[in-house]
Amino acid sequence: MTSTEKSPGVDVTGAKDMGKRRNILFFTSSEYGQANVILAVAYELLALQQYEVHIASFEPLRQRVDGLNKLFPQDGIAVIFHSIVGQAALNALVAKDEFIGPYSPGVRGALNTYRVTLPAMADTWTEAEYMSSYQSCLDIVSSVEPNIIIADPLMSQGLEACNTLSRKHVILTSGFSYPVPLHLIPANIYLKVALIWILVTSPKVRALIRYRNSNKLPSLPPVFNIWQENNHCLLPSVPETDYPCHIPPNVTPCGPILLPVTPVSRQDPDLFTWLKRGPTILINLGSHIRMDDTMAREFSSGLKIFLDKSPILGSIAAERSSGRIRIAEWLSVDPLAILETGLIACSVHHGGSNSFHEALSAGVPQVILPCWLDTLDFANKVEWLGIGVYGSKMTAPSVEAWELSRAFLKVVDDSEEASQMALKARELADISGKVGGRKKACNKIVELLESSW
Repeated sequence: MTSTEKSPGVDVTGAKDMGKRRNILFFTSSEYGQANVILAVAYELLALQQYEVHIASFEPLRQRVDGLNKLFPQDGIAVIFHSIVGQAALNALVAKDEFIGPYSPGVRGALNTYRVTLPAMADTWTEAEYMSSYQSCLDIVSSVEPNIIIADPLMSQGLEACNTLSRKHVILTSGFSYPVPLHLIPANIYLKVALIWILVTSPKVRALIRYRNSNKLPSLPPVFNIWQENNHCLLPSVPETDYPCHIPPNVTPCGPILLPVTPVSRQDPDLFTWLKRGPTILINLGSHIRMDDTMAREFSSGLKIFLDKSPILGSIAAERSSGRIRIAEWLSVDPLAILETGLIACSVHHGGSNSFHEALSAGVPQVILPCWLDTLDFANKVEWLGIGVYGSKMTAPSVEAWELSRAFLKVVDDSEEASQMALKARELADISGKVGGRKKACNKIVELLESSW
C-alpha cells in the first residue's frame, strides 16, 4: 500500500481547473545526492504553477518534499509526495552489513569492484523487498496516471515499472585517466572483458537473474541498461564541461541542475563574517565518508603545510574550532551558498556529481579525493578540464599527507598554474551558467509534455 500526502496546510489543487492540469511524476531515490537533481527540477516546474507535480520515493525523502512546498504560497499548487513501500537503497545495504568496498583505482581495484561492489549493488534488496517496492511503483503510476514520467537513473523499481508498462520516460541524471594512454589500452580492454565474465559467473548475479526471470522480469535490473533510444536523457553537463563525445538527439545537455539556495549572509551572518577574513578552502567530503584514525592523521598532516596561506572551512565530524579553522559536524548552510559567496579559493570533496557541479557552477577550483565508481571519473575530469586536481591519485580511496598538501598548493599557491586553474574555472562557470541548468531541464520536460511525446 502506498502513501500519498501533501504538506500540512497546503492546497494540492490550488485551482478549479485541476482536472485539466497535466500530471508530471518523478521517481527518485531518497538519498541526498540522487534526489537533489529531481528536487531542483521539481522546484522549477512548481514555480510555473501550471502542472500537477508528483514525487515518488522512499519515506526518508518526505521531509525534503515538505520543505520544497514551503518555498511557495500555501494557496498555490504543491508537490504531492508518494511513499514507495520498502527501504531506501542505503538502508537496505547497511542492513546487510556486508563489505562492498571501496577499492583502490587500477586493474586490481576494478576487478574487486566487479566481483564485490557491482553484484552487491545489483542485489541491494531481497527478492521480496524488491518486488514489493516494484509493485508499489506500478500502483503509483496507475493512481497518478501521469502524462510524463521522469526518473533518477538509480531508482531501479521506478524504472522497472516504466519498462513493464511500456512507458517512455525521461532520465534525469546526476577509472583511468582520459584520454586513455596507449600503454593502458590493453588493460582497459581486459577490464571490459573481465567485467562481462565476472557478472556472468557471479553467484549473486546468477541468483538475481533466476529470481527476476521467475517474476517475468528481464534478467538484469534496468540500471544496467539506462540509455534507450525511445527515452530522453537530461544531463547536468554541457559539451564544454565534459569529455569529447557525440550527443544523440535524445540527449539534452542542461548544465548544472541545482536547487536555489539562500545566501550565507542571511542563513548564518556569523559564518559570513568569518569567511570575509580571507580566501577559504571549503572541505566537504559528504555524508558517506568515514575516516579511520590513519586517514584522519594523514589528512590533518596534509593540512598543516597549508595553514599559513589560507583559513580552512571544513565539514568534518569534530567538535573543536579555532580562529583559523572552523570545523562542523554538519554545515549550518548549504555548501552551494558558501561556494557562491565568491570567498572560496578551493572546494575539496569526494567527487560526487552534486559536489562537482556545485563547484563548477560557482567557478571554484577543486581538489577531489575519490573513493568509488563515478567519483573516480570526476577526479580525472577536473584535471582534464584544467579546473582542479585529483588529490589522492596514488593512495585513493585513502589519502597521504604529502600528496594532499601538494594538491592544495597546486590549486591555491601564488603560481601561474594556480592562476590559470582559477581562470579556467570561472570561464567554465560562465559557459555552463548561461545554459540555465534546472530551467533548461524544466523547459525540455514541458516541451516533451506538451508535444504528447
